[in-house]
Amino acid sequence: MSSLLEQYQNKGTAKLTKFAWFCIFVLVALLAGAVVWFVKPEIFANVTDAIKGKSDPEAVVMAPAPSAPSPEVTKRDNNKQVVISLDEWIGWKPIFDANGGVTTAKGSIFDKLGLNVKLVVINDAAQSSNALISGNVTAAGYTLNRLAYLMDKFDRANMQVVVPFLCNNSAGGDGIIAKKSIKSVEDLKGKTIVAPRFSEAQTLVYWFLYNSNLTPSEMSDITSNMILVNTPDEAAKVFFAGKADAAATWQPFLDQANDPNANTHTLVTTKQATNLILDVIVFRKDFYEKNKEWVSRFADGVFQAHRLYKTKFDSVRGMPMMNGLSDSEIAAMADDAALANYAKNVSSLERNGVGPKVFQDMLGIWKRIGEPAKVGNYEEIFDLSALKLLEPQYGSTTLAVPTFTQEQRQVARAKNAIMTRSLSIEFEVNSAVFKNPSAAQGVLDDIVNQLNIVDNAVVQIEGNTSSEGARNINIELSNQRANAVAKYLTRYGINPSRFVVVGNGPDKPMANNSTPEGRQKNRRTDIMIKAGD
Repeated sequence: MSSLLEQYQNKGTAKLTKFAWFCIFVLVALLAGAVVWFVKPEIFANVTDAIKGKSDPEAVVMAPAPSAPSPEVTKRDNNKQVVISLDEWIGWKPIFDANGGVTTAKGSIFDKLGLNVKLVVINDAAQSSNALISGNVTAAGYTLNRLAYLMDKFDRANMQVVVPFLCNNSAGGDGIIAKKSIKSVEDLKGKTIVAPRFSEAQTLVYWFLYNSNLTPSEMSDITSNMILVNTPDEAAKVFFAGKADAAATWQPFLDQANDPNANTHTLVTTKQATNLILDVIVFRKDFYEKNKEWVSRFADGVFQAHRLYKTKFDSVRGMPMMNGLSDSEIAAMADDAALANYAKNVSSLERNGVGPKVFQDMLGIWKRIGEPAKVGNYEEIFDLSALKLLEPQYGSTTLAVPTFTQEQRQVARAKNAIMTRSLSIEFEVNSAVFKNPSAAQGVLDDIVNQLNIVDNAVVQIEGNTSSEGARNINIELSNQRANAVAKYLTRYGINPSRFVVVGNGPDKPMANNSTPEGRQKNRRTDIMIKAGD
């Protein structure tokens, strides 16, 4: 008998009967059904439901729909990667923490919120602003000082920006160091200051000069003799080499200046003026208007990451400057910045908040420096509508307000003033009532703005009189007038725990009492800014 192979080769393929084909079909169908039953039993349920009229008849022939992805995955899949540029500053740490590094890490806070973020470190503001204009980045981190400098560039590029989020503020990371003989801003008269050009430190110097008792000519002399270098590090080196009387710089040089064995000290820092350097995230307006919910989730993620600020340190090592630093070294740097919660954001960025006022101050300072800053009304760039979406979640947060005890105020009273501002406010004769309330309001409103920026300092209010009349009556009158100024400042939001009120009477004249003009100058109120620690 020949083999089956031989029969196949000799006779070709054997033909099957119709019955055999039927049996094979039934067998294959049963096998397929068994597989489906074990792997996808829901198909049989769909068929049964369809027969009973519980679902659309098309469900019988359609494959079952895949289960819907979680809301987080849906949000992530529907959002393209958003690129944000930041410079190397410890205050941006919560953004790195929320992102889990330079790109959104799986399981990170941003990832759970459905965000896909790439952080790029660009220390040069010219490069980051070019990237923002070109669209290579969607948002960038700047101080309001820096943003004021860049607004002319953005305007010329016909690109609009929005400031919807305050991340942090410098709280001791920037300041002015000086020889010990220089005890106040007014003592800088005739001295040489070194500062990094086009920097926050440079604007800090100008702000203190223009808010002091220095005359315009004295300020002009100081600024015209200013030594300009490229970085805060260079400024510190020039100062410590004895080539300047003072320097605008940052940490760690501020602490180094307080070496008890050196003839140097820290004159003033952002520890006293915590609102002078505010770090915000600036978005392209075309992105912001279409993605307010995204910006809201971004802010939410940063707020959530606040808890990691001094406890987790791996993510922030995406900044080159953090590579090689220990956890304790990074934690020590964290004190140089104060994080802004929801309440701080709303308070600072609202129309009458400190943010728009600092921004306007900086526009004026860049103009004075000689840069092409456009001094104008930019109120529209501060937009809280995205942040307000978080009101139900964070509306109960509170604003931390610096306060001082009686003991702290007494210690401050014995200190030299960092800066003094003399006010000419006319009072009714032998009275503590303003003679011209509208004129007094104009003068005092300017002081309110100043004190809101130098918000962590003791405010000493000294009333002064001419030598006319009895001394004891003048001392009491000057005290009453100083209290009248304190009450006005309190009414407009300045915390009264900051006040030290003094009545000097005729004892501290600034001009000759023998002339009417001199006596008028002596009838003044001095506002002194003093460190409270």
